[in-house]
Parts: sequence; structure tokens; C-alpha cells
Amino acid sequence: MMWGNPLGNNKIPTIAELWKNEKKQYRIWIFSYPILLALLAILLGVRLFLNFDIKSFGLVSSILSILFTAATLFFYIISLFISYKEKDFSMIGNRSFFVNLVAFSLSVLSIVNSTIAIINDLNTGDKNFALILAIQIILVSLIFILIPYFYTRVLKIKSIFKLSHSIITFEQQISELKKDPQAFSKFMNIFDLNQDVANLSKNGNSANFDFDASQDLEQNNKKPRTKNEKIKITLEKLPFTNLHEIAKKLEISGYQDLKKQELIELLTRILAQQENKK
Repeated sequence: MMWGNPLGNNKIPTIAELWKNEKKQYRIWIFSYPILLALLAILLGVRLFLNFDIKSFGLVSSILSILFTAATLFFYIISLFISYKEKDFSMIGNRSFFVNLVAFSLSVLSIVNSTIAIINDLNTGDKNFALILAIQIILVSLIFILIPYFYTRVLKIKSIFKLSHSIITFEQQISELKKDPQAFSKFMNIFDLNQDVANLSKNGNSANFDFDASQDLEQNNKKPRTKNEKIKITLEKLPFTNLHEIAKKLEISGYQDLKKQELIELLTRILAQQENKK
């Protein structure tokens, strides 16, 4: 498996543990992405130097795409230095991804426009025909295949480290709760299957449940389950909005982007770990 997925192990990795994979798993994506951005800016500049589609709408879009791509690269490199200084990729590209979206849109516009111009105006007898055609093919490959592919890998690395940060924050909050046994017990009772299921949906609409509580509890009593299974079953009974409320209270960043089952798995692992430490 290429990615060091924090949810794939029994123990959720810390930032320090994730950083051990920097050279083996992350470095190729982290450094290849800015190289591709630089190549994109250079090739767009070379195309302008060849005066192809000059005095056209393509000129404006090409210049703007070069400027925004350069800005993206600049902010990314700054975040790269900070990330290696802190040994933490959760902040990689914090200032560049919005600019990158604008740069990507302008680059797509420029490449589409120039491709149309090539089809309509460029002749095989032109002096720079072969060079312009080669540059255009490389640009299309960069903007539609390579850059999006490497961009998503960088985002995934970033999300893995941010998830680990969320877990650390959660554990700190649990530690604070443990200082007040009554408050901690009240919090953990949310995940106790022995209490009335109706109490689980105090903050939600109980009509959203599509199961019979008494039958489910009776079945659980017949088949003893591990704490992990009990927590997971209880979370699965909660509406998605309730899971979001729990994640929000625990300050788990990025929970809005997780699917219901992914959020359930995350909460199950975190809560099970805390139970094992009790």
C-alpha cells in the first residue's frame, strides 16, 4: 500500500511516526509537484516566446496563467521549507492551493484556446511547427494528467497529517475530561449500548432511526461483543448529523469531507483507544 493510512493500523500514527515515511513514501510526490508546476510555467513562456497565438485572447490567458503558476510555486516552496522545518506536512501548500486553482483554470483556458488556434492556423510548413506541436502535447499532458495526479497525492499526504493532528487534539480533550470523572463518564455513556437507544439521539431526530431498539438490544445481549464493536454499532445507529455534531465538539478537522462510514471508523478507533487506556 502506497499511503501510510492512519486508519489502517491498530495504533493511529503520530506526526513523528508519519514523518518516518517522509523519504520512502512522501518525498517523491512532495517534490515532483513543484517541478511539474515549474515546467508548466516554462513551457507556457516558451510558447509565448515563439509568438504563437500572439495578439489573441490566448496571449492574455497565457500571461495570467504563467503569473499565477509562478505565484503558486512561490507559496508552495515557502510552505515546503516550513513543513521540513516543523517535520509536519499538514501545512504544505496552505497559501498556494487557492492560487493554484486560479492558475489551473487559466492554464486550461490558455491550452484549449491555443489548441484550437493550432488546428485552425498552424501549417506544417511553419518554421516552428514541430516545436510548437511538441510543446502543446506536453502542456496538455501536464495540465490534464500529470499535475492533477500529483496534486491529489500532495493533498492526500496533507490530509493524513491533518487527521493525525485532529487525533492529538481529541486525545488532549479526553485527557482534560478525565480530570473530571463525572464529565468523562457522562461523555462515554453516549457509546454504552446498555442504555436506552432513545437517549443517543437527544441532539437529533429519533424518527431517523430505521431499526427496532428493543430487538437490537436483545440481540446484543445474546451475543457479547468487544468494546470496539459496541462503539461502532452505536455510532452506526446515529444519524449522520449527530456524528457531525460529535466530531465538531471534538474539534476533528475535515470531518465534513468524510463519508459516514469513514467517520464512524475514525470515531470508533479513537474512542476504543481511550477506553483501553482507562
